[in-house]
Formats: sequence, C-alpha cells, structure tokens
Amino acid sequence: SSAATARIGWPSIAQTPTVWISSLESAKVWNCSHWPFVERLEANAPLILEEILSVAKNFSVAYPYLTRGGTWQDLFLYRGHEWDAALCGALPRTCRLLLPELPTKPGVPYTTQFNEEVVIFRSEPGASVGAHCGSSNAVVNIHFTLMGGRGTSLRIGADDFPLQDGRAFCFQDSYFHAIEHRGDGAKERISLVVRVMHPQLSLAAYGAASRGDAG
Repeated sequence: SSAATARIGWPSIAQTPTVWISSLESAKVWNCSHWPFVERLEANAPLILEEILSVAKNFSVAYPYLTRGGTWQDLFLYRGHEWDAALCGALPRTCRLLLPELPTKPGVPYTTQFNEEVVIFRSEPGASVGAHCGSSNAVVNIHFTLMGGRGTSLRIGADDFPLQDGRAFCFQDSYFHAIEHRGDGAKERISLVVRVMHPQLSLAAYGAASRGDAG
C-alpha cells in the first residue's frame, strides 16, 4: 500500500536495516579520521595483538546463522552498554585505549541496544560469512585488522576491500557486507571491530521519535 511504502526509508536494497533514520548520510566507506582514537589503536597494534593472543582460548563461534563454512569466532569486550570486566583485566592496555572513547556521543541515545560494541573476530582459511546488514543505519564499523589480513577480503555490495594488517577500515554497517577468508590466505586472521555511532547522529536526528529502552 502507499502508506506502507511511505514508511520504508531505504534508498535501495543495498541496505535494509530494521531501523532507518532518514537524516543520516549514507556512504559505504567512511574516513576513519572521524574517530581520532583509531590512530592510537593502529600505533598500538602489536601490544593489542599480544594481549588478544593471550586470551585466544576464550573465543567462541560467531553468529552461526551467518557462517557458510570454515571457522569464524568472536569475543566481546563491550556490549549492551557494559564492559566485560574480567576480559578487560586480561587486556588492560587494549581497554585503557578504548574505555574513554565509548560511548562516542554521550547524551545521544543509542538507536538500538547494540549501537556501539567492541568485538574481536578470528577466522581461519575457508571461512565464509554470508552477506548481512546491521540493525540500523546509525552504526559505522571500525574494522581494525591486527594480523592475518592476507587472503581475507570484506565485500560491501559488489565491491571487495582486502584487509591489511595494522590498518583500520571504516564502513557503514547498514550496507550488506560479507567476509571471505580464502583457503590460500593467512592461517589465522584477527580483527578488532569497534562499532560506533554515525558521525551525524544527534538528538535532532531522531526528530519526533519517542525514546525507547535502547539508550
């Protein structure tokens, strides 16, 4: 119906999140300089990786409904507004770098409960993660590859972006994206992903929407 059509804000089927805020700019790729702490993460890549490798036994299967094959695992540091205190105890330098940065926009409610998160991903050759999009267009993923980027690519729509060790890549979570870790790729890939608020998200961006329990 015309009423139903009017409620759909997606500009195309390239991004179909559950929550759509029409005032936010859409861009597959964002300049990571919007988040100055990214430079500090890159500068401390060896220390962060050393800490993460020390807790490798804590990884668990990541989103099994998205995995098309191979080994893909995750480990959450920050989720649902809460830091994992025990894990931060094992990753003190990593948490010292990140704790002051989240939330990225104090006073602005989260669009969904998981608007901002910190998660570590691990994959092995043959891992294939199906195309998926985030829950809203108000999230940008800071995908920071620590090791094993060779042979792993992030596909956003029809575009492939090879991962690079020690470098962050920032993209809008609302676009359909997938991960492929080729069979001839590095034997282990580890990435730190920080999900942050869209740079333009503000109280005004919500318009007349009522506040729920996400913020």
